Amino acid sequence: MAQYRIDEADRIRLQYNAIRSHASGSGQPVDPLYVRSVLIVLLNNFFTGTFRNSSRGSGINCAMINHGITPMVPEHGGVGASGDLVQLAHVALALIGEGEVYCDGALVDTGKAFRQYNLKPFRFTCVKDCP
Repeated sequence: MAQYRIDEADRIRLQYNAIRSHASGSGQPVDPLYVRSVLIVLLNNFFTGTFRNSSRGSGINCAMINHGITPMVPEHGGVGASGDLVQLAHVALALIGEGEVYCDGALVDTGKAFRQYNLKPFRFTCVKDCP
C-alpha cells in the first residue's frame, strides 16, 4: 500500500484504525507476566530515545505498569510476517484506552481500568502540517 497516499485529514484516524484492525488475534491470553515484560521493554525503548517523540508514549506505559494494568493479548495472530503484529496491536489498543486489560486480577474493559486510576489514554497528534 506504499504507493497510495492518504488525505492529510485522515492521518490521525488511520493510526487508530490500523491498531484496531490488527488487534484481531485468537486463542488463549498470553500470561500477563509476559505481557508486562513486553511493556517494560517498550518503555525502555521509549526512554532510550529509540522512538521519535518518545516522551509522549512513556507516561501511559509507566502508569499502567505502576498500577498493575496489563493488556490482554491473545496467543495467536494471523497478520504480518514477523509473528508479533497482532500481539503488539493488542498492547497498543490498551494504550489508546480500548480493548481489555487485567486489573486487580480481573479481565476488565480498558476504559474502566483507566477511570479507576484516573489515567488518560495515549492520543495521537500530528507532528506537522496536520489539520
